[in-house]
Amino acid sequence: MTQDEINERERNDPANWGRPLGFYHSRADNRLRVRKPQPWMGWSLNMANPLARALVGLFILLLCLLAAIVVYLVIPK
Repeated sequence: MTQDEINERERNDPANWGRPLGFYHSRADNRLRVRKPQPWMGWSLNMANPLARALVGLFILLLCLLAAIVVYLVIPK
């Protein structure tokens, strides 16, 4: 079985969907982003991929940093 066949089998398995926040999670699938079962819904991150976890963590860190900068600039001194 090729990796593409494994990826497609994993994507079609409902047990890999619906983890926290609706992300896709499959260690057997090596892709970073995966097309959702309903194509009109777009793409999802494969949270079993370490790069996806790093990207989500970086995004959250940047949001926190942006919020801290806004609070610093808005609060009168």
